[in-house]
Amino acid sequence: MELIFNELSIKEFANQHVADETLQSFAKTAAEARQKGFRHIRSHIDKSQILYSGCNISKTYKDLLFGMIITPFIKDEDTEIVDNYIVANYYFENLENGFEKTSCVGLAGAYLYDTLSISLPTHQVWNNHKLPILIEKNNNLSTDFVFNVSAKESFNIQEIADFIENNSNVSLIGSKLQPYEKQIALRDDHGKDKLQEFANKIIHNEYVVEIINSLPFNPKSARFIKNIYKNGKIELVLYKEDKGLGMIIQTTGRNYRETEAIAKILEEKFY
Repeated sequence: MELIFNELSIKEFANQHVADETLQSFAKTAAEARQKGFRHIRSHIDKSQILYSGCNISKTYKDLLFGMIITPFIKDEDTEIVDNYIVANYYFENLENGFEKTSCVGLAGAYLYDTLSISLPTHQVWNNHKLPILIEKNNNLSTDFVFNVSAKESFNIQEIADFIENNSNVSLIGSKLQPYEKQIALRDDHGKDKLQEFANKIIHNEYVVEIINSLPFNPKSARFIKNIYKNGKIELVLYKEDKGLGMIIQTTGRNYRETEAIAKILEEKFY
C-alpha cells in the first residue's frame, strides 16, 4: 500500500523551531504508516522540497522519510489512473477554514487510487481525517472525500483503521445473481449484435452484476480496459473490432483496488 502526499499542506514556517516540530510530527506519522503496511509516500513534489536541508530532525526520521517519499504521484504504468486524472479537474475547498476552491494534486491521487492522503500538520484543517474533494468532469461537479492522516494518532480513528483493514488485502465478493438474472442494456447502434454476444459470455463471471450500457465507438483504443472506477464500474473496449465497440459493466468491486483486480480477471479470461 502507498500514501499520497497532500502538497496543499506545505507552507512557509514561522521559524526553525516550528519547522522542526512539524517535520518531526510528519516523520512519526510516516513511521506509523510504515507499521500499518504503507511502503511509500507518493508525491509530485520532490522530497527535497518537503525535507529542506536545514531541517533538524533525527537521522533515523530523516532516513525514513527520504526512503518513503517517491515520485511520481501516479505511476506511469497505471494508465487507467492517468486517464481518469486527465479527463477531470480536482479541487479542494473548505470555506470555513479560509480555503477557497483550489486545484489539488495529492488529494486527487489519493482519491483515484482509493488510498489515504498524508498531510503536514500545518493547519487545523489538515487534522481532519476526511477531506472534501470536488470533481469537475464533463461540466458536472460532484463531491466526494479522501481519508487523511496528519499525526500518529490519526491511525487510531476507527474509520481510518477500518479503511486500512478493508484495503490491506483484496478480498473479492461474487454476485448472488444467476446469469439469467443479470440485466443487459445496450443501445441499438451498429455492432450491437457483437456486443450482445460478448455480454452473454461475460455475465457468467461471478463478479459481473450487469451490463449498464454501450460505450461510444473507440476506434483508436488499443486496450481492453478503458477505465476503472472505485464504485465497481468498468469500461471495456473490444478493440479488435473495427470500430472499437465497448460497454460499461457493473461489478461487485467495492473500491478501486477490488475493481482493478476484477478488471484483470476479466481481461485474462475473456480477451
